[in-house]
Amino acid sequence: LLDQFNVFDVLNIVNAEIRHSSVISWLLNPEETHGLNNHFLKLFLKYFINLNKSSLDGTISLFTVEFLKLTTIEIRKEWNHIDILILIEEEDSKFVITIENKIKTAEHSNQLQRYREIIEEKFPEYNQLFVYLTPDGLMPSDDNWYAFSYSFVADIIDNLLENKKDMMNANIKEFISQY
Repeated sequence: LLDQFNVFDVLNIVNAEIRHSSVISWLLNPEETHGLNNHFLKLFLKYFINLNKSSLDGTISLFTVEFLKLTTIEIRKEWNHIDILILIEEEDSKFVITIENKIKTAEHSNQLQRYREIIEEKFPEYNQLFVYLTPDGLMPSDDNWYAFSYSFVADIIDNLLENKKDMMNANIKEFISQY
């Protein structure tokens, strides 16, 4: 596998955090060109909830995710220095999912606390989820954030490549499999 072509290696962006955030936000956005509709977003939420269900205190459940229509979604990148922000508005509920992505760097300057405070101020009527995404699922310094590992992102991608391959054209499948 180490000798196989990979566009991320060629472009020397394997450890470029902002590039990973771009790919993940692209996959999360049902409106994007990948052809997966909301499948990546729903799987991402399901994996996250399943991993953290004992401590989410009913903010969101697997049942809730299954029945989300996901018709009004906004994905923001680098909004107020927050890597990825997902806004979901349903008829009877609103969710804001904040993702802080770390590849080769660590938290600094109380950024998780600052980002949480921004979200709490700007989106008080939303159910709030805070995801700390790292290659190894490192524990965040702020107890309101939940650790999430890139291994789960890889599992989600494998799931999609196996079960939704008919929804993707060959170029998209190759790009996602290289990622």
